[in-house]
Amino acid sequence: MQIFDRYTNLLDWTKCKENHPRVLGRTLDGSPIACWQSGGDKKPAIFISAGSHSTEQAGVTAAVELIDQLETDHQIYVIPCRDPMGMNGFPYVLSLSLGEEPELGSVEDSEEILKDSGEVLYQDEETLLVIIGEYGYSTSGLYGRFFPGEAFLEPLVGRRIFFPSSAEGIEGTAPFQRAYTLVVSPTGEILHI
Repeated sequence: MQIFDRYTNLLDWTKCKENHPRVLGRTLDGSPIACWQSGGDKKPAIFISAGSHSTEQAGVTAAVELIDQLETDHQIYVIPCRDPMGMNGFPYVLSLSLGEEPELGSVEDSEEILKDSGEVLYQDEETLLVIIGEYGYSTSGLYGRFFPGEAFLEPLVGRRIFFPSSAEGIEGTAPFQRAYTLVVSPTGEILHI
């Protein structure tokens, strides 16, 4: 299975495809959200998207392969990666606030950097949540852990929270290799994007 280390690797690999992507928009770091169209003219169109969670690399690879391989008379639209920032890894998303990618070898390294660089909003035995500049960073997943409107989430309303992948032994999900992306809604609820 083709694993893309960075979003730019995916874009470079797809340059050899017969058709070129259309840019639907850009992420907060300026990365393009790319969509490929193939197939025929028949409607309804088939829409395929993958990579909403940065660790789901099998879906990204399958979507890229389908760009040219799916044969149908229907229009096909493929977005192989909906979270380019997360695909680039936790050190990358940290660099958006720090200015450079830190070396992260352990959870302790990330905790030290987060504490030294950010304002601690929440901490317990398992989780550290900080804000650094425009973004929130956590050492673990927060989805479903807190009631909407918790006071410590107020500075993060409308902002993204990134936390690192941590799965050992699954290709494309090693610790810090990817970053999951959450967003805090206007009502203070932590949501997946």
